[in-house]
Amino acid sequence: MLIALYGIRLWYYDGTHIKGTIKELTKIQRQAGIWILGAFKSTPTGAVESLAGLIPIHLQIQKLVYRNHVHMHMLADSHITHLMAATRNEAEFISVYHPSQLRNKCRSPLVDMWANENLVDVFVLPYNKYNASGYRLTDTCPDRIVQDIVLIQGKTAKDRAKAREACLMTLNQSFARSSTSNSCIAIITDASVPLLSTGYQAIVAWHTWHIDHYFENFRSSGLATSNDAEMNAIGGALSALLDVFNSINGIEEIHIYSDSTYALHHMLDLSIHSTQLYMR
Repeated sequence: MLIALYGIRLWYYDGTHIKGTIKELTKIQRQAGIWILGAFKSTPTGAVESLAGLIPIHLQIQKLVYRNHVHMHMLADSHITHLMAATRNEAEFISVYHPSQLRNKCRSPLVDMWANENLVDVFVLPYNKYNASGYRLTDTCPDRIVQDIVLIQGKTAKDRAKAREACLMTLNQSFARSSTSNSCIAIITDASVPLLSTGYQAIVAWHTWHIDHYFENFRSSGLATSNDAEMNAIGGALSALLDVFNSINGIEEIHIYSDSTYALHHMLDLSIHSTQLYMR
């Protein structure tokens, strides 16, 4: 039935003649129910659907259409569907072609969608409000967020070895300053992701330094990718700061050391991505 109902919103909307289509779909579902139960061909359709646990086709279609209405009204204002239909931002369009008036003039899925706007009574943003331009942390605090990511480059192996030694020396100096400063916290995170064939779960760990205080912790990250596990480690370390320290007043800088450039880039990214789960 998933194949038969594909594109249902193109032909199921108010004003269309679908009696024959519903009848044919009911026949298809009846045949499927008889095959599932091994029943006789003379078995009533209602009995077949009840015993096979199948929703009557007209109720199934109504459920799918209702879900589509809800999904459409939860889209972002900049979504292409809003630009194709009577959006709330186009006051002039709405005043001339109000859904109730437009509905009397023509029939289409878009008109039917906006005529049923009252089906959604919960205001839900499909994106984080702080992910809009001007509200991101990188926009509001550009001077307080620094990503010092050094790539090991060199034409020969000897050049790359020298670049690696220079990078290691810089990291050691930076960690020595951040771990002994009164106004700074140093965090080192790492993750270990075993091969999927082993069936073992990923492990994440973090170490926190502040003057003479040192804390470490680890936890399971489940079956996760390397990027998700690295982000889980950073999220766990940041979440544990308030548990480790009674107060972080007076802390001006938090230095995070990780070998995952992906995690460092995405830890302030509020867009939709798989590692969003760990940065709540």
